[in-house]
Amino acid sequence: MSKKSILEKLYEMKDDEKFYKTYYEARHDSLNLKNFLSGINTDDVKRRRLIVPEISPELIPHIMDDQEYFDKNAHQSVFFSKHNRYTPAFLHKHVFFEIVYVLSGRCVQAIGLDTHQFHEGDFIFISPNTFHTMEVFDDNSLVINILLRRSTFQHMFSPLIYGNDLLSEFFSSSLYESNQFQYIAFHSGDDQFIKNKFLEMCEEWITPDNYSDQILIGILTMLFAYLMRKYSFTLETSALKQQLYDYSD
Repeated sequence: MSKKSILEKLYEMKDDEKFYKTYYEARHDSLNLKNFLSGINTDDVKRRRLIVPEISPELIPHIMDDQEYFDKNAHQSVFFSKHNRYTPAFLHKHVFFEIVYVLSGRCVQAIGLDTHQFHEGDFIFISPNTFHTMEVFDDNSLVINILLRRSTFQHMFSPLIYGNDLLSEFFSSSLYESNQFQYIAFHSGDDQFIKNKFLEMCEEWITPDNYSDQILIGILTMLFAYLMRKYSFTLETSALKQQLYDYSD
């Protein structure tokens, strides 16, 4: 596939995104929202597992484990997808690692206690068991989500665990659940090498075969080395704020 056709495929508004966009616009007015909700086919919402808190709050996946994405295919180590634009932000966490890449536009994420705006070229690693949300509320933004099993992440990045820098602390604390760090982010801007590699991964996602999982792992490993080489000076991270209480009498 050409880059143009991949981008056209990504920008195409799927049925779920069309639903979420109408829902998003309706939520700006109480009467419009009431009319929208009254016209919803509840069975269809549940079948498609759409996030509509007013209709089916039980479908909101606040805690996700491997079964949600990986266990249906024991050989799959990477789950790759485009974040559906206009999906309502909902607080959730998962046992696996998440990588977020802003291919174009922007997104807003609440990660732990803080809210962040990320822009085109930003590359964010989110630690397991970190509560977060995602907002992509415009037609022109494309945000890619990549989920990695913990074992895959450890295999890919284990050489970084034993260093003495901030990155080593992040990977070590994430893998061994100390929860000291919630995320790290690199800011690569309009780097065409990174964008092209993500488009290659998008093609593997759109037209997968038996080798796609291994190819995705290879591209991700190379991309991280490239980020470290060229953008380590942009590294941003957040340590959990720890409150100390004085129990002295």
